[in-house]
Amino acid sequence: MVVVIVLLFAICWGPIQIFVLFQSFYPNYQPNYTMYKIKTWANCMSYANSSVNPIVYGFMGASFQKSFRKTFPFLFKHKVRDSSMASRTANAEIKFIAAEEGNNNNGVN
Repeated sequence: MVVVIVLLFAICWGPIQIFVLFQSFYPNYQPNYTMYKIKTWANCMSYANSSVNPIVYGFMGASFQKSFRKTFPFLFKHKVRDSSMASRTANAEIKFIAAEEGNNNNGVN
Protein backbone atom coordinates (compact mmCIF):
# COMPACT_ATOMS: atom_id res chain seq x y z
CA MET A 1 0.00 0.00 0.00
CA VAL A 2 2.91 2.35 0.72
CA VAL A 3 4.20 1.94 -2.84
CA VAL A 4 0.79 2.83 -4.27
CA ILE A 5 0.51 5.93 -2.06
CA VAL A 6 4.02 7.10 -3.02
CA LEU A 7 3.34 6.55 -6.73
CA LEU A 8 0.06 8.44 -6.53
CA PHE A 9 1.80 11.28 -4.73
CA ALA A 10 4.51 11.48 -7.39
CA ILE A 11 2.02 11.33 -10.25
CA CYS A 12 -0.31 13.91 -8.73
CA TRP A 13 2.18 16.40 -7.31
CA GLY A 14 4.96 15.97 -9.88
CA PRO A 15 3.45 18.14 -12.65
CA ILE A 16 2.92 21.24 -10.48
CA GLN A 17 6.37 20.90 -8.92
CA ILE A 18 8.00 20.61 -12.35
CA PHE A 19 5.98 23.59 -13.58
CA VAL A 20 7.03 25.73 -10.60
CA LEU A 21 10.68 24.75 -11.07
CA PHE A 22 10.46 25.53 -14.77
CA GLN A 23 8.82 28.88 -14.04
CA SER A 24 11.47 29.75 -11.43
CA PHE A 25 14.60 28.73 -13.32
CA TYR A 26 13.68 29.62 -16.89
CA PRO A 27 14.64 33.30 -17.23
CA ASN A 28 12.67 33.96 -20.42
CA TYR A 29 9.38 32.56 -19.12
CA GLN A 30 6.43 34.40 -20.63
CA PRO A 31 2.98 33.46 -19.35
CA ASN A 32 0.52 32.59 -22.09
CA TYR A 33 -2.75 30.74 -22.43
CA THR A 34 -1.10 27.35 -22.98
CA MET A 35 0.99 27.72 -19.83
CA TYR A 36 -2.13 28.81 -17.96
CA LYS A 37 -3.92 25.61 -19.02
CA ILE A 38 -0.92 23.47 -18.04
CA LYS A 39 -0.69 25.13 -14.63
CA THR A 40 -4.45 24.74 -14.05
CA TRP A 41 -4.25 21.05 -14.99
CA ALA A 42 -1.22 20.56 -12.71
CA ASN A 43 -3.05 22.22 -9.80
CA CYS A 44 -6.07 19.99 -10.38
CA MET A 45 -3.78 16.94 -10.29
CA SER A 46 -2.40 18.01 -6.92
CA TYR A 47 -5.92 18.49 -5.56
CA ALA A 48 -6.91 15.10 -6.94
CA ASN A 49 -4.28 13.46 -4.75
CA SER A 50 -6.14 14.66 -1.67
CA SER A 51 -9.37 13.13 -2.87
CA VAL A 52 -7.84 9.84 -4.04
CA ASN A 53 -5.84 9.08 -0.88
CA PRO A 54 -8.83 8.25 1.36
CA ILE A 55 -10.21 5.94 -1.32
CA VAL A 56 -6.89 4.12 -1.64
CA TYR A 57 -6.48 3.81 2.12
CA GLY A 58 -10.04 2.57 2.41
CA PHE A 59 -10.10 -0.02 -0.33
CA MET A 60 -6.63 -1.34 0.39
CA GLY A 61 -7.19 -1.68 4.14
CA ALA A 62 -8.21 -5.14 5.34
CA SER A 63 -10.75 -3.87 7.90
CA PHE A 64 -12.52 -1.75 5.28
CA GLN A 65 -12.65 -4.68 2.85
CA LYS A 66 -14.11 -6.91 5.56
CA SER A 67 -16.75 -4.33 6.49
CA PHE A 68 -17.56 -3.67 2.84
CA ARG A 69 -18.09 -7.38 2.16
CA LYS A 70 -20.24 -7.65 5.27
CA THR A 71 -22.36 -4.67 4.24
CA PHE A 72 -22.77 -5.73 0.59
CA PRO A 73 -22.66 -9.54 0.57
CA PHE A 74 -24.69 -9.80 -2.63
CA LEU A 75 -21.78 -8.25 -4.58
CA PHE A 76 -19.44 -11.06 -3.56
CA LYS A 77 -21.59 -14.16 -3.95
CA HIS A 78 -19.95 -16.49 -6.41
CA LYS A 79 -21.67 -19.53 -7.75
CA VAL A 80 -19.31 -22.37 -6.98
CA ARG A 81 -19.85 -25.66 -8.71
CA ASP A 82 -19.90 -28.57 -6.32
CA SER A 83 -17.06 -30.63 -7.69
CA SER A 84 -17.19 -33.16 -4.87
CA MET A 85 -20.09 -35.03 -6.50
CA ALA A 86 -18.43 -35.07 -9.91
CA SER A 87 -15.11 -36.29 -8.54
CA ARG A 88 -16.81 -39.02 -6.50
CA THR A 89 -18.67 -40.19 -9.59
CA ALA A 90 -15.50 -40.17 -11.67
CA ASN A 91 -13.59 -42.07 -8.98
CA ALA A 92 -16.37 -44.66 -8.73
CA GLU A 93 -16.33 -45.13 -12.52
CA ILE A 94 -12.55 -45.57 -12.55
CA LYS A 95 -12.72 -48.14 -9.74
CA PHE A 96 -15.52 -49.98 -11.54
CA ILE A 97 -13.58 -50.11 -14.82
CA ALA A 98 -10.42 -51.21 -13.01
CA ALA A 99 -12.35 -53.97 -11.26
CA GLU A 100 -13.85 -55.16 -14.55
CA GLU A 101 -10.44 -55.23 -16.22
CA GLY A 102 -9.04 -57.17 -13.27
CA ASN A 103 -11.84 -59.71 -13.52
CA ASN A 104 -11.39 -60.05 -17.30
CA ASN A 105 -7.64 -60.62 -16.94
CA ASN A 106 -8.19 -63.31 -14.29
CA GLY A 107 -10.67 -65.20 -16.46
CA VAL A 108 -8.39 -65.20 -19.56
CA ASN A 109 -5.59 -67.23 -17.93
